[in-house]
Amino acid sequence: MREVIQREFAGRTAELEKKYAERIAKSEAERTERHQTTLALLEKFIKDHPPRQEQFTPGAVFRLADLCLDISDREVEVLVATNPDAIADYSRSLAMWEEILTKFPKYRQMPATLYLLAYYGKIKDERRSLQLFLSLACANKYKFADAPPAMLTREEALAMR
Repeated sequence: MREVIQREFAGRTAELEKKYAERIAKSEAERTERHQTTLALLEKFIKDHPPRQEQFTPGAVFRLADLCLDISDREVEVLVATNPDAIADYSRSLAMWEEILTKFPKYRQMPATLYLLAYYGKIKDERRSLQLFLSLACANKYKFADAPPAMLTREEALAMR
């Protein structure tokens, strides 16, 4: 009985995959095309509008960083198929979020920028990431531009218990 059910399930699954494979491929191609078009438009907007335009430029940089994040995630998905230890390269997005922090300190989505920079930057620099999380949680005591806290020695960490 179990074999019959498994055969039936495998048959129906294969049938559905065959039926929708073309639509899925077409949808993915359209999505990739829209993604590339949006990327190009945002890059052109940022190039054409000087950084002193605080009303629109930081939002465009933020959206561009998000698109670059998607690209990095897609690239690592492909790499994981051949190398399970592959790590995504978020350097382009990280640079854009850093640019927002330095050039647009009054940006309306500063908390989201701090969070994303801290979260995705922890692979690159854990101490800097900690400083960003601290500045997000307690802005009156910690500033994102401050140097990250020093690494505790073993004795200092044990003394904190």
